[in-house]
Amino acid sequence: QVQNPRISVPSRPTAPPALCGMSSETSFDDVVVEFEAPGADAGEAEGVEASSGRPAKRLKLAGGEVADGRGPHERTASSVVLGMASPVFKAMLGSGMQESRSRRIKVARDTGTAGQFDDFYSCLLPVVGRAMRIGVNNVDGILAFSDYYQVDLLKEECNLVLLGFPPSADRLVQAHMHGLSDQYERCVKALASGAAKPDLSALTDHPSVLLDVEDAMEVVLLNAGVKHNWEA
Repeated sequence: QVQNPRISVPSRPTAPPALCGMSSETSFDDVVVEFEAPGADAGEAEGVEASSGRPAKRLKLAGGEVADGRGPHERTASSVVLGMASPVFKAMLGSGMQESRSRRIKVARDTGTAGQFDDFYSCLLPVVGRAMRIGVNNVDGILAFSDYYQVDLLKEECNLVLLGFPPSADRLVQAHMHGLSDQYERCVKALASGAAKPDLSALTDHPSVLLDVEDAMEVVLLNAGVKHNWEA
């Protein structure tokens, strides 16, 4: 079986510089993508640390910039690239909606950051996208954008990568939020059986997910009890 060359868990190359920031004189970029700034106060930005499954902390700087080497909270992009990849972008830019008239797309804070959009958009670009690697450093952001904007093929690539990461409560919540059924079932079973650390504090805000884990734990205990009685 031939593996997709774009999928690689360990690492990824740095995205080409100014990929989304080329001027209109040297590219076909005709849409401005705006990102909601996190705020003026310093704090922490959360991601998911793939090696442990625990939230990864990144320092927010005054003015909303995150210390990850990225640029300001604005990008330019091609409406053709966006519209061909995503039915959501196509509807936004090809109708009488505000985005079509203003040629500006606003991205909410809970959708993702400018840096995460860079990785997502790089995957959509012809030729350049074939060189992108989806892995530990970018899978969470690419998944969030591909799910929200309904780029199903890219979302499935993210799912395949995540299936290679250790299961955890945080990964379970992520699978629930983005509709990754295989990953969801895998994490539920791992938490219920003790194969993953059963830290259920991450599930307190997701009662239906917590109930699924508790039900799976009951099945594990029941099966263990039946086996014990049979051996006795």
